[in-house]
Amino acid sequence: MAKKKLNLKDFFYRLKNEKSTDAKMSTGEIWSYGLCDFGRGGSVQLISSTNFIHMFLVMGLGADVAAFSILMTVSTIIGYVQGPIISLLEDSTKTKWGRFRPYFIFTAPLTAALAILFFLNPFSGEGVGSNIWMYTTYILYGISNGLCTTAWNGLTKCITQNEGERQSAFSISKAMGIIATTVPSWIPVFVEYGPQVGISVRLVFIILSCFLGLLSLAALFTAKNLRERVMIQQAEKPWKNLGMVFKNKNKMITWIGNIGSLFNYEAGLASAYVIMYCYGAYSLQTFIWGIAGLFAWASLLMSKKIFQKMSSKAIIIAYNVMTIIANLILLAVGYGTGLWFLVVLFATRAFAAVFEYVCGVATTMFDTDIWDHYEWKYGIRNESTTDLVGSWVTAPISILNPILSGLLFTYIQFQSGDNVVQSDFTKDWLFWIFTIGTSVGCLFTILPYFFIKLDKKTMEKVRTELAERKLAREGMTNAMALAVAGTGETVTVCENVTDSISESVTDCTSETVSVDASQTEDVLTKTMKEVASDEEKPE
Repeated sequence: MAKKKLNLKDFFYRLKNEKSTDAKMSTGEIWSYGLCDFGRGGSVQLISSTNFIHMFLVMGLGADVAAFSILMTVSTIIGYVQGPIISLLEDSTKTKWGRFRPYFIFTAPLTAALAILFFLNPFSGEGVGSNIWMYTTYILYGISNGLCTTAWNGLTKCITQNEGERQSAFSISKAMGIIATTVPSWIPVFVEYGPQVGISVRLVFIILSCFLGLLSLAALFTAKNLRERVMIQQAEKPWKNLGMVFKNKNKMITWIGNIGSLFNYEAGLASAYVIMYCYGAYSLQTFIWGIAGLFAWASLLMSKKIFQKMSSKAIIIAYNVMTIIANLILLAVGYGTGLWFLVVLFATRAFAAVFEYVCGVATTMFDTDIWDHYEWKYGIRNESTTDLVGSWVTAPISILNPILSGLLFTYIQFQSGDNVVQSDFTKDWLFWIFTIGTSVGCLFTILPYFFIKLDKKTMEKVRTELAERKLAREGMTNAMALAVAGTGETVTVCENVTDSISESVTDCTSETVSVDASQTEDVLTKTMKEVASDEEKPE
């Protein structure tokens, strides 16, 4: 069979004219999904990155490191308080636009606006006015972003159950998100050279936040093109829905990986300062991201072939193992401002980044597999409730992260402010936190995947049976339509058919009822029994 070539004319024709159905994502919808991540990616990266927030508060506003720890701790606690409210809202939402999409569409612009306001702090230092502005805007941002992020994560799991469409949508989404985050990646250059032309660290963040905020508002309008195709079946009673969470053993196992965030959080904060103080030039961070990004982009462009050769689990494990190896090499060599140290730094970062972007796609794919498997076993999906319980289980870790960072940075005698000189003791500790902390964090990240047994054969069986159940439910719907219609009336009957490229599409036709009520009742009863037998299949 001849290899299919890329035809841009055909692509743009499908992008413009192809229509989405309840069973199939169009080319335009797949790219709309990616553009949504493009819109939210840069703005979220700028304000949600603890690295950038720490730098803005410490170097931009001149606040003490304790201010960062308190802000992160307070916002984290409030996040856990609002969690049940968000879960309750989404669990009880039923609209013609879907369950998650309305929340995403309405909260995304608000989240972008609050992100801009946070950086437009008109006060300086640790005064009362600065603290009130800082806490108010960031907490409001956290509430809005909580709704937005939860809705986006739910939409991701419900947009389609077709593996090919998922891979395409998630890959494009990852690529678009990466493009958006290239803007914040230039912060190191602006921070280092901006003051030489009269641009302060504070002004750098203000300009970027406004630019990314406007960019996000433009791209987020594409969310109106998205659909939710995976039917959300929940337990009849809330308490039962909560109890079903603990039957999702695979999802509970993944919570173990959150222990790694204790180390990744501190390593992430230290990473920028390692480049700034241990290697002598913060702008190197941008070039490191650029070189590493080239390797990561290469693997992302080949993601289709990579997924044919490797499972999502294998990709996730490979990426983390390569990151551990890279950091251990860097630790063994040490740091300095000489050429040899810079070569090792660039080489290890590039090596660690090979699977970085593909790993992001694989993680999302594996998470959707967990939910498909759970629906196959128990016949329901309760993402919001499960994520809520998971957040409460891992709450101590999340609350401890900023507290530990404050204590750690105080212990290593880290000096706040712009153009300061750190001691050798501080630089050594920053380097160890970055290299050892990242390695230990990666170990905890991959640990759960060794206990989750979801291979390709299992998931093929799961998807096949879920598709059969969907067909049975549609058959029951058609039978009900025929049953309630009188003889001689016309009703619309839909069925799933398979086209020439083995993709499921929905075909709807109008049929005139020509049977009596007793016959249609027999059809309905038979169909309901078939659905019931499918839902009661043993594991």
